[in-house]
Amino acid sequence: MIGGKFSGRRTTAKFLNQKYGLEIIDIEAIIKEALKLAFPPVEDPKKKKDTKKVIEVPIIENPELKEYGLEINEYKDQVIPDELLLKGILIKLN
Repeated sequence: MIGGKFSGRRTTAKFLNQKYGLEIIDIEAIIKEALKLAFPPVEDPKKKKDTKKVIEVPIIENPELKEYGLEINEYKDQVIPDELLLKGILIKLN
C-alpha cells in the first residue's frame, strides 16, 4: 500500500488484516528489527531498572536479517534504495 504521511496506510492495513486475514508487511518494522539485531542496545549498569511490568517481545536471531541491518545502517541520513528495501521484505518472508 502506498501513500503519503498520515494518509491512513496503517489503519487501512489493519482493517484489511482483521477483515480478510491478510498479513501486514511493514518495511519500517523490518528495518527497526534488523537494526536491533545488528546493533543490540547496551544496558547502562548505572541506570536503574524500570520496576514497571513491561512486556518485551523477544527478538529471534536471524543472521540474514542482522547482516541486512548492517547494510541499512550505511544509509543513515540517505534514502534507502528500493532494491535494498525489497531485500528486507524478501528476507522477512523467507
